[in-house]
Amino acid sequence: MAGRRLEGTGKWADGKVHEGEEQAEWIFNKNFIHGQGWFKDRDGKRVEYIYLISWDPNSKKMLMPIVDSGGGQSMRTGVIAPATNTITSRQTGILGTGAEVAFEQVTRLVDQRSFEWIGTKFEGENDCPTSRSRSRENSDCRSCA
Repeated sequence: MAGRRLEGTGKWADGKVHEGEEQAEWIFNKNFIHGQGWFKDRDGKRVEYIYLISWDPNSKKMLMPIVDSGGGQSMRTGVIAPATNTITSRQTGILGTGAEVAFEQVTRLVDQRSFEWIGTKFEGENDCPTSRSRSRENSDCRSCA
């Protein structure tokens, strides 16, 4: 959904609200996607992040390095399934505290204006049961500008 602003809401598995906004755009002749946004973590703290999405033609995988305002950094590696409009990926990283974290996720395009995110198998400091959120295009997402 590059070139669009999204806002999302959902719940962490423990029932706490998960919300955020994101925008992404194609860069370098549509060879990469650059994105940025924010979300509220399980403690309600706002975390800002940026990412870059690229495609590895040798491994046939999507690569997505991510850094955040808390000093965290991670790498998401995924497989794209066009027939089901899904990306299945694994993210591993280190929080700003130095703690290692990992989880699996599925991102599924619901329609041309929204997608669903499901995170599972959380490990490390972010250990929690399955979490879900849904994001929808919002052309008035002013804080993403």
